[in-house]
Amino acid sequence: MTQNAPASRVWLLDEVRGLAILLMVFYHALYDLDSLFAIPINLLDTGFFQFFRHFFASWFMVISGIACRYSRSNLCRGGLCLGIALTLTAVTVIFLPSQQILSGILHFLGSAMLLFALLSPLLDRIPPLAGVIGCVLLYFPFSHLDQGGIGIPGLWFFSLPRRLYTVGFLFPLGFVPPGFYSADYYPLLPGIFFFLAGSYLGLYFRRQLVPSWVYCPHNNFLAWAGRHSLWIYLAHQPVLWVALTILQLL
Repeated sequence: MTQNAPASRVWLLDEVRGLAILLMVFYHALYDLDSLFAIPINLLDTGFFQFFRHFFASWFMVISGIACRYSRSNLCRGGLCLGIALTLTAVTVIFLPSQQILSGILHFLGSAMLLFALLSPLLDRIPPLAGVIGCVLLYFPFSHLDQGGIGIPGLWFFSLPRRLYTVGFLFPLGFVPPGFYSADYYPLLPGIFFFLAGSYLGLYFRRQLVPSWVYCPHNNFLAWAGRHSLWIYLAHQPVLWVALTILQLL
């Protein structure tokens, strides 16, 4: 499957990614107030906020998958992202162990980019529509790994060997060992299916088979935030901590 069709900047994706990163900053501000500044934010435990958190994280996964179709080197892109993620792990484990991040969204995205780069010759043999549908269908049975198996509870469920959940180094895949903790946790399974679905959607974007308005700018600020989402992600927690500390002292 070739990728030589004309490409154009997809402004809407920048804007959606920008909105997602700003809403994530808002969520983390509430989280910091609750976890670091002992100001109870009861909304964080509601189903709505948990859905809110996972919904926008899934958008990052899909958009990152789409972006893979525009990248000159997904190996370099993935390696850089994973390297930054591992640096973040070291910093949080050493300086803020109560909020350590062992397998967060950057770990996921970096690993997914590397896997895509390695597997793209095989993945590209699958027609885009079949790829999108297949990824969506695979997501649901793998979304219950935390319950000890694969399937749809109430319909069919295949229990996996408990050994998978006691081997500590498998947590990046979604097999959580006893006592494991990561303040931000996005394992490869089932999220990789959102990412790969995005990679198949990216073929439609590259070939300009989606409405023309997605290539037009609508909000420059959101587009700017989307283009700089990595740096906003890296900077927002220190900035939030300083800002909330100052507010607490006033």
